[in-house]
Order: sequence, then structure tokens, then C-alpha cells
Amino acid sequence: MKSLAATFFLALFSIHSNYAQGTSPGPQALTTVAPTAVGMSPTHLTYLDSAIESEISRQQLPGAVVIVGRQGKIVYRRAYGNKALEPRPEPMTVDTIFDLASLTKVVATATSVMILIERGQIRLADPVTRYIPGIWRDGQEEYHGRTPAGSPLRADCRQSG
Repeated sequence: MKSLAATFFLALFSIHSNYAQGTSPGPQALTTVAPTAVGMSPTHLTYLDSAIESEISRQQLPGAVVIVGRQGKIVYRRAYGNKALEPRPEPMTVDTIFDLASLTKVVATATSVMILIERGQIRLADPVTRYIPGIWRDGQEEYHGRTPAGSPLRADCRQSG
């Protein structure tokens, strides 16, 4: 599930970074292209299918919609599972609208942090205490973005994180 969440946020940031740099006055329709047209591996995108379908079969989520963008183009768009289970199953569509009420703080904070990183105002490798003194409590361990085995976490491969 952590890997699925990481993939979701990676997709979100990929799409966001394309808009954050633009100066267009309003929304524009995005063109759909093959992943290879924008330097992405179609094989890595197929990992999304197995990860999401696995979570649906384990009843961890009823369904999902994934849209991955790069360089202002959509490279992957697919609906999985159901948007409603009661009173009868209703299939998810790529146009399904989600109520993200409780995710607003997480998404807004993560996006804001990534913007600050892009601007060079903060570094991802810096400890949080550099920016929020007093957050550290005795007995806490530092996290250096690596798995217990010591290898870096990667959002572009299947890894349980």
C-alpha cells in the first residue's frame, strides 16, 4: 500500500510540475501520447496495473483512477474497480469525481514542499529540524530515504517501501 501511495504522489507531482511552470490563463485539454514520446518506460507504467488490481482483490480499496502526465502530456489513463459497491456495484470511470476532503492538507503540503524544493528554498535531504526547530523528540530515529537493506527508495519500481 505504501508503494501505491508513493506512485500516486509521484503521478500527482508529475502532473503538478507541468502546470506550475506554465503561464496559461486557464485549463487546457492535455494531449495523450505514448510514454516513450516523453521519455517514460511503458513497462514501469504496467506496474501500476498489478499494484492497483492487487489492492482491489485484497479489498484494500474498491477502485481507483490513475492519470500520469509528463511534459504537459497524458501518458497513462485508466480506471480500475468500482466507485460504488452499495446498493449495487458501479464501475469506476476515468471521469469519476472524488471527494478528497481529508487529503487536502496532505496534498497541499506535499505540493508546496515540492515547489519550495524546485525553487531551491529547501532541500529534501535536510532534516526537518532545520526548518522546524523543536520537532525532534528524544529517542526518535532519523530517516535517510533508504530501506533497511540500505538501498534507495524508488517510486518507479515495485517496492513495498
